[in-house]
Amino acid sequence: MNEGYRTLICEILILTYLDISPRPKKGGKNFQNRQEALAFLNTAWFEVLCAGIELEPEIVRRKMLQISNSDSLKRKGQ
Repeated sequence: MNEGYRTLICEILILTYLDISPRPKKGGKNFQNRQEALAFLNTAWFEVLCAGIELEPEIVRRKMLQISNSDSLKRKGQ
C-alpha cells in the first residue's frame, strides 16, 4: 500500500481514538464527535481501514474502547 494511504489511515484511527477519549468539557461538539467515533468503530469501513494497514479490527476496536473507558474511570476518581 502507498505510504500516503497508510499515513492517512493511521491519522483517521488516531482521530477516532481522540474523539472517543473523555474530555474535561462534556456535551456539545465533544459529545457528538464521541458518538460518531463510537458508531464508526462498528462499521465495515473501520474494518477495511484496519485491514489495509494489517491491523486486526476486532483487537483495535477492543483496545480503543478499553483505553477510553480506563481513562474515563481514572478522571472520575480524581
